[in-house]
Amino acid sequence: MAVAPEPETRPWRLFVAVELPAPLRQALQEPLDGLAGMRDWIRASDPAQVHLTLHFLGGVDVARVPSITAALEPAVGRHARFTLSARGVNAFGGKRRPRVLWAAFADTNVDRIRALRHDTAGALRRAGFEIEPDFRPHLTLGRARRLPPGAGREALERWYAVWKDHEFGPLPVESVHLMRSQLARGPARHSRVASLELQ
Repeated sequence: MAVAPEPETRPWRLFVAVELPAPLRQALQEPLDGLAGMRDWIRASDPAQVHLTLHFLGGVDVARVPSITAALEPAVGRHARFTLSARGVNAFGGKRRPRVLWAAFADTNVDRIRALRHDTAGALRRAGFEIEPDFRPHLTLGRARRLPPGAGREALERWYAVWKDHEFGPLPVESVHLMRSQLARGPARHSRVASLELQ
């Protein structure tokens, strides 16, 4: 006799994001490898987990997933598809006291990703979520564990110099995904919960 699985009782950690195509993910591997020598100060991202986050929703009752998807669908669907261009690197906190290292985007179509983010933010607010007001599109490459010492700062400056204007490649924005992040030993595991298509 089959036993029915227990219903989910723990909240799901959810976020809304645009996933990267394989060529762009591969292009980011080199700058990620360049952070490996600074692992005592900087935790490099797992390349499989890099994405363009639009919203982090935090812990959410799984029963709300259908209503979240229903709220996001028209907000996403009113936008035509477009392409961003990943180029260069930067840091939150500045180069001398970095908190997060990230790949940036060229100006082309940044207004369109901001508009998409604005509309999805409105939909999520109406669904009862608090949304961060600030949005700077980026791809997280690493997070500082602590401030590097002198030699570490020099290594980081060399890393910036190599990648500051580098063209990483296109990011087609054709769909937006509601994602689940499951914490475990090592990197979090991400999986798609729902996919929403642009026009």
